[in-house]
Amino acid sequence: MILQLGKEIYDKNGVHAGRISRLIANQSDRQIQSVVVRTAANTEIIIRANQFTTDAKSRLSINISTNQITQQPELDIDKYYALHPVEWQEEWGAVQGEILSLYPPSDKDPVSRRRFIIGSFAIIAAIAASLAYPITRYLLYPLSKGMPRLWTRLKLQRDLAVDKPVFVPYKVHRVEGYLEESIRKGVWLIKPSEATAGQIASRKNTLRFPEVGWANTRNDMVAFAPKCPHLGCNVHWSADQKAFLCPCHGSRFALDGHVIGGPAPRGLDTLPVRVQDDQIEVMDMEFRSGIAVKKRSA
Repeated sequence: MILQLGKEIYDKNGVHAGRISRLIANQSDRQIQSVVVRTAANTEIIIRANQFTTDAKSRLSINISTNQITQQPELDIDKYYALHPVEWQEEWGAVQGEILSLYPPSDKDPVSRRRFIIGSFAIIAAIAASLAYPITRYLLYPLSKGMPRLWTRLKLQRDLAVDKPVFVPYKVHRVEGYLEESIRKGVWLIKPSEATAGQIASRKNTLRFPEVGWANTRNDMVAFAPKCPHLGCNVHWSADQKAFLCPCHGSRFALDGHVIGGPAPRGLDTLPVRVQDDQIEVMDMEFRSGIAVKKRSA
């Protein structure tokens, strides 16, 4: 049985009950927990994924009547956020906004929880450092040549609207020492208005890069790294709140990338971006988390 977006749903009597409009996933085990069905009345209701079966005609069905289906709880979209397509589209055939996940419950004591996390990381780092030293020179010697500066061409499916962030997935081929791998990543692209461009240009923590839009000068295109500078979780854009939101610890960022809430020590990191042969290209980079200064780590 395959739960796919757009699939038609039938009740136990074979009566058409609606179609799948969204899927609700658990990020920890990458499993679909619930299905959002849009009924004929144009309402969205939630049904547990384990209630679906395949009938004799190979159609998706549920063992209750249409009236009982419409009595299921309706979707409260404010409790969910859309998962990035770079992580889910190949596995579930979805695009951004079609697979949702619950916001984590708010921490009752975020300060003590942060201290616990930082303390745990410190202990783990100390143990790892003591074990890693004997092999560090052997493993890291091939990396001593410096960090690469390679442009990645993006496949943008549509034109950018002014001040409307668009998440664009891409893959990078990385060689680190003796490890060679292909990594799925992504970037938030923005075509800024005059006002937004001025706000971004005035931000600090923008590295200089010759003839490339770091957003420390006014530029026709801006590229934000998708990772929150707090602990590296992927942020998503909320059109309702007009802000980038981090689902892990509640950091919030304005359209120009500056922090408007939460524990993030700096704004979203800009990436080098340029237009070559009418194609948008970014330079893939990563930056250290948890510090106020923007420093490249990969």
